[in-house]
Amino acid sequence: MTHPHTLITMSQIAALAEVQRPVVSMWRRRFRNAATPFPEPVERAGSQELFALDQVVDWLESTDHGNNPDVRDTAAKRAQRVLTSSMPAERLVEISALLCLRHEWGGPLEVPARDHLTHLAANLWGDDHEHVTVPLLRGPEIFTDLGWVEEAASESFSIADAHEDLVERALRHQSARLGATLLHHRLTTLLERLVATLADGLDPLAAVCDPTGQGAETLLAALPPNRTLFLKRRAGAIALHTRRLLALQDAYVELFDGPPVTTSHPTVYLIALPLADAPNASLAVQLKLIQRTQAAMREQDVALVVAPASLLTDALIGEASQRRDSLLRTGWVRAIVRLPEGLRVNKPREHLALWLLGAPPTGDIAAQYSRIADLGGGVFNEADVDSLVTDLVASLGTRMDAHRREWAHLVAVARPALLASDSLVRGARRASDYAAPELADVELRLMAADANGVLTRYSLEEGATSTAPSLSLGDALERRLLRLVSGHRLDVSALPKGNVPVVGVRSDHSVGPTGGRVDRATLLGRTNAHTTQAGDVVFVDGKAPRAWVDRDGGSVVVAPARILRVAPDASLLPDAVAAAINASQPGTRWRAWTVTTVDAASVPALRGALDDLAATEARLDRELTTLRALRTDLLDAVERRHISISRKEPDGSSEEG
Repeated sequence: MTHPHTLITMSQIAALAEVQRPVVSMWRRRFRNAATPFPEPVERAGSQELFALDQVVDWLESTDHGNNPDVRDTAAKRAQRVLTSSMPAERLVEISALLCLRHEWGGPLEVPARDHLTHLAANLWGDDHEHVTVPLLRGPEIFTDLGWVEEAASESFSIADAHEDLVERALRHQSARLGATLLHHRLTTLLERLVATLADGLDPLAAVCDPTGQGAETLLAALPPNRTLFLKRRAGAIALHTRRLLALQDAYVELFDGPPVTTSHPTVYLIALPLADAPNASLAVQLKLIQRTQAAMREQDVALVVAPASLLTDALIGEASQRRDSLLRTGWVRAIVRLPEGLRVNKPREHLALWLLGAPPTGDIAAQYSRIADLGGGVFNEADVDSLVTDLVASLGTRMDAHRREWAHLVAVARPALLASDSLVRGARRASDYAAPELADVELRLMAADANGVLTRYSLEEGATSTAPSLSLGDALERRLLRLVSGHRLDVSALPKGNVPVVGVRSDHSVGPTGGRVDRATLLGRTNAHTTQAGDVVFVDGKAPRAWVDRDGGSVVVAPARILRVAPDASLLPDAVAAAINASQPGTRWRAWTVTTVDAASVPALRGALDDLAATEARLDRELTTLRALRTDLLDAVERRHISISRKEPDGSSEEG
């Protein structure tokens, strides 16, 4: 579909033919008097000669010159771009709606009247058809463009490709509001991985919600496949444009009115600011939108906010400062990251920032901290994307989760320190830049927590390195540091009772002794029957990964639980393996979970200390159980008048109660 009035320069001819610019000059000279001469210029713009695109294409094909075997298709797309770039915005929006309708219908739009198109849209989208019908009712040249849409659709890989290549580019060029939403691919990669990881970790059916209704570029980049998208219903041009883009990507969209929708499944909220239809909204108004979203979130929900650093991290005054401080005090702002400049295409000098919102863990000291990073002065590469995603997801965990991992970027900052700072993150070092704490600090912390004196039997010395090497469970299995043993598929209720403890998944989804015991002789009489060894790690993966260390051994493990058995000479400890599993993200591949190794010289003593601590914990649990039983028995005995009770006086006499 080349257009005879599309004109190109010598340099553009070279690009079209995929040759160097001097080659085109040589063709003009060599083939000026040939049987098939090189086309003559048809116009001149200043010092540039302009050639008719269709004549150049005919010459290249007839003489078999150049290195582009698809020269006509390439020229057709260029001609389409030239044509759409000169169209008024109203007509581009009409073509956008026609392409959207053509995509959803799945065939040519052979209709005799404008009303037929709007009725078709109503049949396809029900009550939610305005993103197509509004432009069609206003479109100035609808039937002229129907044929153009069919040609564009037939010459593109997909309708979505045609829309992006021909309409979207031109609309972004004409509309400063649309162009302002275009993000650099490094940021869209981060958003895509982060939203997918968050959604997968929350629930297989977790949804995504855009409470603004107009996050076109952000949603297209970040929406994971097969996820329901709840979208705020809005009537503006940007909101309708967003819905057309999502329809062209076959996204499953549910519109809502009023406050953000809630479902029975967790939701990942995604907010990109400023809004495209309100680029000059005050900082206070933008923070108010974040506040409304946070107030609607449930404990299982998370939210990701992408906005200029001037809103999320830099110094603020007045109402905006008060609103941001109010958000920080809720404890829901779990991570704050200032990003390098250049991640918004049309504002290369602007710094963006991220907020990750999630419910603070109840009763955990982690609720008093946020994790921050200032990446504004560095280069944001692929490795940074991966490590930042890992850090951000981990920031939603508890204090114990935080202590068990190496942070690449995020450092913990107490909330009062954040509130006292004008700039939330500027100048913060990466977590990997911080030195290891002094031995004295570590020793004092451990001894202060050791109320039962377990560690007084061990010597603590400074380690050789501050970096704890780690490896995945899959790697540990391949290196035979771990051995995987399947659980038994048993109907425990059908076996005679005995003295072999049963271990499996309990009613609260944890792993450990279920309370049942089976007969040893009956169990060992079964084919491939086996019991645990002391130190075996019993675990389950899936939606609720859990692990438990069997310190005594001799138990039978019932599927779906399985066993990870640590090799005697491995630099791994069962407690470390169990802790890694308990801190893992639900729904992720268990072989990819990482476990920290221990210096080989410390393994025997550390194993002994952990066993001693476990024994102390078990003794205290038994004492606690005895005390609870004593409390119940005492109350029952007095209530039944079996005994009476009085407090003894210092002289040994008693005062009746």
